[in-house]
Amino acid sequence: MNYKVAVVVFVAASITSAAAIAQDEAAAKSRARGGVALQLDLSSGGDEINTNELYDTQTKLGEGMTVSLGGFYRPSESTPWELQAFIGYKGGWIVPMRAGGYEADVSRWVFQLLANYRHENKGYFGGGLVLHGNPKYEDTAPGVVDVNFDNAVGATVEAGWSWFGVQCTYIEYRAPGYGSLDASNCGVRFTWRFRR
Repeated sequence: MNYKVAVVVFVAASITSAAAIAQDEAAAKSRARGGVALQLDLSSGGDEINTNELYDTQTKLGEGMTVSLGGFYRPSESTPWELQAFIGYKGGWIVPMRAGGYEADVSRWVFQLLANYRHENKGYFGGGLVLHGNPKYEDTAPGVVDVNFDNAVGATVEAGWSWFGVQCTYIEYRAPGYGSLDASNCGVRFTWRFRR
């Protein structure tokens, strides 16, 4: 009789142990995935701005290069949706726009909150909100007035494969005396992701 009880206990313990191992494996698969990311954008577009007709800088409000640092988070391994947040700085190209020996630049802080759908083949698409903080137009030409714009909120969409993609941002800048100006832009985006 004790032999039968021992066999039943052994079988029950084995089943419980196997169930626990299976649960641990399932939990491991459903663990959140995340990490840090570095992003580089090169974009162009938007309205031209010029505060002095003597010096035509032909500077577009949406053009420039953005360098951002942020992170990504996927609620579980099984879901293709992922949240991303970035903070960065956008200025003119590596060499600022020049006209007649003078330089003009549009600079701003860039904050992004994105949601992406990531395919198993490394393709992705998504978008979200973008905030441009302290947008500013500056020009070194004499008599040219610098312009400080209000903080602006817009939307961005993106699509790509692996670390390369394209993005378009739709946003407007406002400043007293200038009304509403289009700072929308499109360009290429490079995102390097480092998992934890």
